[in-house]
Amino acid sequence: MGEKPVQVDNAVRDIFFQKFCADSENKTCIDCGSKNPVWASTSFGILICLNCAGDHRNMGTHITFVRSIKLDTWNNVQLKTMELGGNLKFNRYLKQHGIPLGTNEQEKYSSRVATKYKHELHSKVIAQLQQEQKEKERELVSQSASVTNPIPTATTNTTTTTVTTPAVVETVAQTTTTTTSNNRFDSFDDESGHPSVIPVSATEAGDSSTLHYSTTKRAPAKKGIVAKKMTSDVFQQAAQPQPTTPPSTFIPITATKTINFSPL
Repeated sequence: MGEKPVQVDNAVRDIFFQKFCADSENKTCIDCGSKNPVWASTSFGILICLNCAGDHRNMGTHITFVRSIKLDTWNNVQLKTMELGGNLKFNRYLKQHGIPLGTNEQEKYSSRVATKYKHELHSKVIAQLQQEQKEKERELVSQSASVTNPIPTATTNTTTTTVTTPAVVETVAQTTTTTTSNNRFDSFDDESGHPSVIPVSATEAGDSSTLHYSTTKRAPAKKGIVAKKMTSDVFQQAAQPQPTTPPSTFIPITATKTINFSPL
């Protein structure tokens, strides 16, 4: 681990050991079995009582390093060693490698098996702390990137377009192709080749109130039938409403005639 161990606050220490000592295997001293041990060996991650803590001090700090879980200050490496260790894991490891539980403390903690366990535990602690440090750095980078380049929030712009449809649509008669009239006229075709006006039914024109006359060339009319020539101006005049003349007032006139009779 490149960085030095970081000292933790006593409140963090107390919270950790309150949870750690709640484990059934950690409620007794690992060496003598005394209840509620308040000392620990940070080298092996185990809990010991006050008397056994004196024995560990006599072995030397190169074998076991002792701290009080209530009086001494702790750093992050020591707390992580206790978290990954514990009385149960140490006893199980010794048993698996042929070290009986009743072995003398000096012989037990100085053995190659205990030394190997201590080194393996320390390696796990360093690896775990490095992994946690990398995760914290990635989280800080992610937070910094989100502040520098915030993710744009998708917004929806609603545009309302109002289309005004006139109630009445005027129809403009196309004089070159189709002529519209409200009056019906007979078709005609003279010898000069003027086109005839052929009425189209209201159903075909799509309007029941207006007759459409199509300028279509048709056969000449029979002799004796003279059709009245009408231009587009006549159609437009016919379509326009004609002013009505008020009826003249009829005044009755009474005439008086005097007849004279001559005497016989």
